[in-house]
Amino acid sequence: MHRFMTSHPLSGRCHGGSVGTALVVVAGLALAGCGGPASEKLYPVTGRVTVDGKAPDGVVLLFHREGAAGDVGTATTDSSGAYKAIFKTKPGLPAGKFKVTASWPDPAKRNAPVSMGATPDIPDLLRSRYAMRDRSDMSVEVTPTTTELPTIELSTK
Repeated sequence: MHRFMTSHPLSGRCHGGSVGTALVVVAGLALAGCGGPASEKLYPVTGRVTVDGKAPDGVVLLFHREGAAGDVGTATTDSSGAYKAIFKTKPGLPAGKFKVTASWPDPAKRNAPVSMGATPDIPDLLRSRYAMRDRSDMSVEVTPTTTELPTIELSTK
């Protein structure tokens, strides 16, 4: 397994996990609306992701609120590497500190047919190195005045 080390505060290295599993878990959590008060204030935040210095289309980010199991914000990058975070299907994230995990489902396999409700195992172009919350070195903090999060720099090497 390859290791990627950098001094950038939003870079990290993690191993293990499955993109298909992560997507199913995120969908389930979003639909269940678990954790936190229903009227929790959300703050619209955006950001950028680079992979090997380039803008990636389709990187999936999960924002795991520290100290609150089950509360997960999500975002997916567009072709410019930009994203808008969502929390429980609404734009924004609540104030607080978040561990960030990332996966990049192979664009060539994203539209694979689903058979009998089973999600195909879609390869992670980041080799799952950023997919585990407990091993992630990436974190962000959202405050009432936060509008843009720092760029997240990832590597396939």
